[in-house]
Amino acid sequence: MIAGIGFKSTVTITSFNELFESYIKRYSAFTVATSKEKAINAVFLKFVSTNRLKLIQIEEDDIYNIITPTVSHLSMKFKNVGSFCEAAALAAGGTASKIICERKISSDRLATIAIAEMDGD
Repeated sequence: MIAGIGFKSTVTITSFNELFESYIKRYSAFTVATSKEKAINAVFLKFVSTNRLKLIQIEEDDIYNIITPTVSHLSMKFKNVGSFCEAAALAAGGTASKIICERKISSDRLATIAIAEMDGD
């Protein structure tokens, strides 16, 4: 399992911890994926390190043509993809991956997560 994660630059550790408790643990998705641009965020890096998660950094260009189960108008406006977190999970999971948990949003609306099953999970 792989968790695609999207977030705003103002994200807090509380946002990530909520997603960890509610989704990463539930799906045993201890590999997380986000863009190389987002992966340098200090709060995100602390979250990944503290929870000993494996990080896959993807190129934003790799997600543009991915069709996602859900569509966010903000994701379409800023990232040109239906759902950034779903696309990140699918891109990192490979061509045979599929979304098993569609986009979920942290209660403060600063972070999103989607879970994909990779071929062989």
